[in-house]
Amino acid sequence: MRRLWVLGALPVFLGAVLVGEGGSKGMSDAELDKLLAELHEFGLKNSMWNVKPGDGVFLQILVGATGAKRVLELGTSNGYSGIHICRALRETGGKLVTIELSERRAAMAAENFRKAGFSAMVEQVVGDASKEIPKLEGPFDVIFLDTEKHDYLKQFELAFPLLRKGGVFIAHNAVDYKDQMLDFLDRVEKHPELVTVIAQTSPDGFSVSYRKRG
Repeated sequence: MRRLWVLGALPVFLGAVLVGEGGSKGMSDAELDKLLAELHEFGLKNSMWNVKPGDGVFLQILVGATGAKRVLELGTSNGYSGIHICRALRETGGKLVTIELSERRAAMAAENFRKAGFSAMVEQVVGDASKEIPKLEGPFDVIFLDTEKHDYLKQFELAFPLLRKGGVFIAHNAVDYKDQMLDFLDRVEKHPELVTVIAQTSPDGFSVSYRKRG
């Protein structure tokens, strides 16, 4: 495996989809930084299993640099990584579809998206990603996977057809939980349509796979 070291209002339930009511006026960058710092600390104290701050910035950079218009996130938690992604989508004019198993965490995420002013660009789906992915329509420019590690291979196989050619598939914890996702890592490394590298902006690590256009 190649390795790349990178320095540096209440929601309303409509079936399986969680929709925020409206959304506050968009926050400034300084206000978003403050909100993200608060969510990071909350996540550490309440086992939200969020990405680390540097990983969140990496997601923002990747989404922005690719000019992504449609992003699929598997594993919303309380919206921390989604807010990082939305910071880039605010510039590209894109949308985020994000799936979360826990209704409690999804409700927390909906409130956090509202606070950030990102509700209008986010569609939240509440349910088991393995059951919800087949209901989605592609293509997506970027897919970010951060659910139970033993489910990675199954969810990759379900989501990969939704990724456009020239798109990027990212999976979190490719270093610190490597042993729990060896089957997935072997699949993306050997997949004939992908070019894959391990990128680290924290000890957690990402698997980053580019879907070739040819």
